[in-house]
Amino acid sequence: MNTNYNVHYFEHFIGNYAALIKKPVVYFRSVGWNNSSNVDAINASWAVYEDILPGDLWTALKTSEQVFIECDDVGVMMNWLGDNFPQSQASCTIPENYIFYALYNAEGQQIATNE
Repeated sequence: MNTNYNVHYFEHFIGNYAALIKKPVVYFRSVGWNNSSNVDAINASWAVYEDILPGDLWTALKTSEQVFIECDDVGVMMNWLGDNFPQSQASCTIPENYIFYALYNAEGQQIATNE
């Protein structure tokens, strides 16, 4: 390869973006929905999250396994994530209900995750 380049891990790329826009960013990955063949469990999980998530986020997670949101208040977001998502994949008794999240502050540091 005859060009200069930089290699970044995915989480560093997200952190760099958050620092660039100077806003908190949350990365979501609908792990449970996309790693199961149990249609009834997936549909039940969709119904649970349809009541929890804003409509645009719910739709985005149904159509794309990985979604990002920018937010204004990291404290409010941290509380909302903790209240509405499994604490970890290991603690999630229904695998289809596991949605991974990682919260990055406006400086680009990962400050919360449920992994």
